[in-house]
Amino acid sequence: MEKESKYNPVQYIAINKIVEGLIKDYMVETEYKDDLTQEVYLILLTHNQKMLQKIIEKNQIRFYIARIIRNQYFSNTSAFYRKYKKPKLNKETLKPILDMEEGNDDDNNYD
Repeated sequence: MEKESKYNPVQYIAINKIVEGLIKDYMVETEYKDDLTQEVYLILLTHNQKMLQKIIEKNQIRFYIARIIRNQYFSNTSAFYRKYKKPKLNKETLKPILDMEEGNDDDNNYD
């Protein structure tokens, strides 16, 4: 990227679909792709834009974003995990119990 760009760093990243390409490379489960993409862009928007510009100029932006994706997707303490993966895991864990309770209600019906 040229030093004098008409785009801010996040616009450059979005136009070049860097986040989307890296998420595809990581083979993220389809159900999480959009949510993870949005979470990464939120993180990038809150970062120091001058710092992001320097990372782009050093041609290290793909590595930098790959680390964000990896940390968000694979860490069980990340914001992404807490918002998206943990609720799904809790629901999947509880489903057999809830299904069993529903079955018991039918068995106890004495009409």
